[in-house]
Amino acid sequence: MEPTGRKLDRLAGRIVSGDAVFFIGAGFSLDSEGNFAGTLIGRLLARLGATLDAIQEAEAWAPRELLDLRQDIIEGLATTFALGRECCWDAERFRQSVKVLANNYYLINDWLCTAFERLLRHWEAMERLEPRIRALENRMPQPPTQALETWRYVPLLELGRQSAGKALFLDTMGFADPGVMAGDPLLENLTEVEESYRQRLRPRHFVLAWLAMEGLLPVILTTNYDLLLEGAYRLAGMQPLPAPPDFQAHRGLPRRRRLRYFTRIADAHQFFAGGDAFQSAVIVKIHGCVQEYRQARWRGERDAAELASAGRGAMSERHGAGARAWCEALPSLVFTFREIQNWRDDSWSRDYLQTLLRTRTVVFAGYSGADPVIHDTFRTVYEEMASYRTEEPVAVSGTSSAPAFFFDIAENRAFHALEILRAASLAVGESEEALTQHANLLPFDIRGAFANLDEMMLWLFHLTYRQMQAEALESELRRAAYSLFGRPCPESEAAAVIENFRWLLEAEKQAVDCCGPQDTERSRRRLRQLTGWTAGFHRALFREFAAADLLLRSPQCANYVYSALRWPWYEPMSEHPDWAAWAAVLELALRRRAAQWAGIKEDWRRPGWWIEPVTGERAAVLLPAQPLDQARRPAPRQRLAIELEELRRMTSRRRREQGLDLLPEHVWTLRSETVPWWHEGDDKRLVETPSALTLWAWASGVDERAPGANERASTYFGGSRPKGKAA
Repeated sequence: MEPTGRKLDRLAGRIVSGDAVFFIGAGFSLDSEGNFAGTLIGRLLARLGATLDAIQEAEAWAPRELLDLRQDIIEGLATTFALGRECCWDAERFRQSVKVLANNYYLINDWLCTAFERLLRHWEAMERLEPRIRALENRMPQPPTQALETWRYVPLLELGRQSAGKALFLDTMGFADPGVMAGDPLLENLTEVEESYRQRLRPRHFVLAWLAMEGLLPVILTTNYDLLLEGAYRLAGMQPLPAPPDFQAHRGLPRRRRLRYFTRIADAHQFFAGGDAFQSAVIVKIHGCVQEYRQARWRGERDAAELASAGRGAMSERHGAGARAWCEALPSLVFTFREIQNWRDDSWSRDYLQTLLRTRTVVFAGYSGADPVIHDTFRTVYEEMASYRTEEPVAVSGTSSAPAFFFDIAENRAFHALEILRAASLAVGESEEALTQHANLLPFDIRGAFANLDEMMLWLFHLTYRQMQAEALESELRRAAYSLFGRPCPESEAAAVIENFRWLLEAEKQAVDCCGPQDTERSRRRLRQLTGWTAGFHRALFREFAAADLLLRSPQCANYVYSALRWPWYEPMSEHPDWAAWAAVLELALRRRAAQWAGIKEDWRRPGWWIEPVTGERAAVLLPAQPLDQARRPAPRQRLAIELEELRRMTSRRRREQGLDLLPEHVWTLRSETVPWWHEGDDKRLVETPSALTLWAWASGVDERAPGANERASTYFGGSRPKGKAA
């Protein structure tokens, strides 16, 4: 069977070629937001049960129509969903009821919206019952996070279409509560944006944002309502489009980018009005967005407050505008059985999805495939593609060219995922014989073993980044060398650098192919060492280069640039292929010379104790403080950092404040005008920072056996030689 790393490498190739579109489902964020189907159903059931019990307790004064409605709802629960006729369940019975309903939640969602609508029509009695309902809810295993406030929904009752019931349904699940779906990506201050997410953003969200900024994922589709993708895009350095009024971009972030914005599309109006998003990464939310709902709800809530203060007379036009906006936002949130059926007629998202299925490789991540209508859309399109093939499907083994990949929970082997993958294989003339496997199935673990979804996504990012680096070396290495050396580099040496990088990538693939759940800790450590180069070292190095570029253009912005470096914004490699080529040379030089400095006999290409990338604000690695012939393993280690001289003093102060100056540190300094490195012969270069020619010699291996190589290396790796300007 093909190792997971090889599958991810095939997918990375499709991403680099611009062929991939991610389709994100609820499972992508369940462990961060925690909005499991059972949790949401539990809140709904707790509110309904508490309301029915409160009505029963108020039998002495409650209207006869409300008492009859209570009995009707109980009969409906008993006959339609087999939940029994007693609504005041104990904890065990409650859990069993939630489990039954969560298996087919579209049906109960539709039914509950109708039940809530009919209850709200008795709003005067419901207002009197609110304190008792809340008290009873709090006794339930999964109470709603917000108290019932009937007055909010009164304006919606006059608009019909079960608007009030749908709104109460959403609020009961927590759609109005920032604690349930966290974050506000539209805030101007990045500190407030970060804090609003309450540490719920995961590496997987940032990986998608980074790939989007590279121009490799210009569109992402999702059925999720949450704001996690938008938060990752915002903290990665993109600005919202359209922006809120008076919105000011952060002054320390680079602005000379092709993709500077992200645009959220959650309904037909936004889809057809979004044609001006020509410099924007697009997030298409085909089932709606919680922030759009909250904004519309706020306008409707304002109307309701004014109506309540006026004694609930007839709504004026002024009162009705906000309520209508709230009402119009409700259908875009697809939650009920009828709404998922009607999605077939929602042409803007249906046709767009079908076009992508026909023309792109779709990567399903966190999506169960159980939505009957959307699942049918996938299968129908792939079967349509297969119907145009005249030849018989060919059996394949090991790999697949199917236009679909599926990240799925390792323990599941879900029926829906495999059916979609098999249909995708038939669409390209392949037949997949295995019933429980597919070459494009990417299982991830949720029980603590290797590898979880974050590790899989970082692994995928690493492979994608490596392929882009290899392309940059092929196209830009000679130009970058000429600009630094002032003369053409020998072709044999350029070819040696490219070959060394290719060997490095092959060694990395072999190293990770050996990873697996049988040795979780070792596999995890090895993957961290590999992805630390791309997601850590190179990402930080490009931020340093971008900061230098900004300082060169606007030297008065040093304080703003320094403050911006605390945010995880991302500088795209694809927009600076010359930087990318030199960054690859720099990594090769570090790895090869560190291995020789440590005196090891092992292969320099594999991960090892002699050099490890450090994840942090700045590009840095850990190295032995002395050669192995002076200090036997394990040798004391030091931190080697690459930093801008203009920002070095500020960084040192922050490092002292954070207690990060415990390790010995050696610094290779750059200046804003030197990016990506010092020009050969620049007399401002400090002697402890190697020249471009020195790094080139290390990377290509031309001076591997030169006498006294380690003595010269000690200058650059923290030796005792006095500091000063280069000769």
